[in-house]
Amino acid sequence: MTTGTATRARLLWPLLLSVLLAPALLPDCSFAQEAVAQSADGTRHLADPGNIRPADVLARVEQLRANVDRLRRYMGKPSPSAPLLQTMSAQPNVVYSQALNLLLRANRLAFEQVRVLRDEPERVPSELHPHEILRIVDSALGAVLLVTRNLKIEAVVVEKAQPVSTTHADVFNATITAGTEIDQLLEGRTSPSDVFQLVTAAVHTAASLHATIPRGPMLPNEPRFEPNKTPVEVLLRLRHCL
Repeated sequence: MTTGTATRARLLWPLLLSVLLAPALLPDCSFAQEAVAQSADGTRHLADPGNIRPADVLARVEQLRANVDRLRRYMGKPSPSAPLLQTMSAQPNVVYSQALNLLLRANRLAFEQVRVLRDEPERVPSELHPHEILRIVDSALGAVLLVTRNLKIEAVVVEKAQPVSTTHADVFNATITAGTEIDQLLEGRTSPSDVFQLVTAAVHTAASLHATIPRGPMLPNEPRFEPNKTPVEVLLRLRHCL
C-alpha cells in the first residue's frame, strides 16, 4: 500500500504545480458565517460577509485546540509532537482542504467516543472564501464539544480574539496542528490505507482545480507504479508537494 501511495504522490505534485503556476483561482475575500453573531474581539458582527477575517477562523481553530487539549488531559494521553511542516503562505482553497481533514478526524473522534455519525460536506464549493473555512472548522469544533459533553467535562473553553494581522498561512498551520492533536486521541491510528485514501482524494481535488484553469496545461499522465517504497520516501514526496 505504501508503494501505491508513493505513486499517487508522484502524480499529485505535477497537478499541484500546474495549479500553483496558473493565475489565482479564488479571490482572497471574506464573507461571514451566519451562525456566528459576533467576532471574538466583540467589535464586528459576522452576519456581514465583509466582516469575516482569517483572525476569526484562527480564533475558532484555537478554541477547538484548547478543548482538544482538555480532552487529552482527561483521557491521560501524552502531548503530541509539533508538526514538522509549516508554511509561510497559503490560499483559501489550501486552508479549506486542511479544514476538511480536520473535520474528518473530529468526526472520527466523535464516532469512537459517542458512536454518532455526523454529516460531512457533500461537495466542495465552487468558490471558496473564509466563511466556508469557518463553517467547516465550526463543524469540527461541534464534534469535539459533543465528546466533551458526553464525558461530562465542564467549563468548555471559550473563543479568544486573535491578532488582526492573522493570515491564511497562520490558519493553515494551526489547522494542521489541531489535526495532529486529534490524531493523538483516536483509538485507531492512521494506517497505510488511510494515507492512500487521503492522497487519492488530494489527487482528485487537484485535478478538479486544474480543470477550472482556462486553457491550462494538459493533465500529466499517472506515473508508473514503483515498488519497494518506504513511508519515509512517501513523506519526502508529500513534503515536496507541499
